[in-house]
Amino acid sequence: MAGHSYHSYYEIGREELGKNAKIPIVVCKEPGEAFYELALEMVEEIEKNNAAGRRTVFICPVGPVGHYPIFVRLVNERKVSLKDCWFFNMDEYLTDEGEWVPKEDRLSFRGFMERTVYSKIAPELNIPEEQRISRIRITRRRAMRCWKSSAARISASAASASPAILRSTSPSRNSPPKSLRRCRLASARLRRRPAR
Repeated sequence: MAGHSYHSYYEIGREELGKNAKIPIVVCKEPGEAFYELALEMVEEIEKNNAAGRRTVFICPVGPVGHYPIFVRLVNERKVSLKDCWFFNMDEYLTDEGEWVPKEDRLSFRGFMERTVYSKIAPELNIPEEQRISRIRITRRRAMRCWKSSAARISASAASASPAILRSTSPSRNSPPKSLRRCRLASARLRRRPAR
């Protein structure tokens, strides 16, 4: 980026944003609109795959979460079957003893998805429990070390921080954990399998 300001992307006009991008960019006026667009895209992808007899595989992080209530509403209103969907819930925490944190724990991603998504979808449409995957595990102790390490790096460069810098401070940026690679491989295998 020699000769360019690190923040020069802030000066890109709306008409230039996304020009020549490999992934389409949708500009939304409000955060709520972005959540609606994401939920709608998920539902439309499921509908398209259902019509073609294909499975739908999503990696569903917990954060941001504003699209999940909209997703639930659209699924129920449109009567979209999620029977051939596989949701890889990212991530899940373990206790220091290596056991799953209870679903009631505020850190539990499984618990969040259960309370916010799965329990709100009509039973005849819902994703089968065995297709709700929580494979990436991290202990609270490791999470705190990663968080503290990231927080230290972020605060050290806060004066010049940009979204690109913040993304680059992710502890697993250069080397994803083996469990993440396994999730990606499982996800790819599921996509190749014929639908039931």
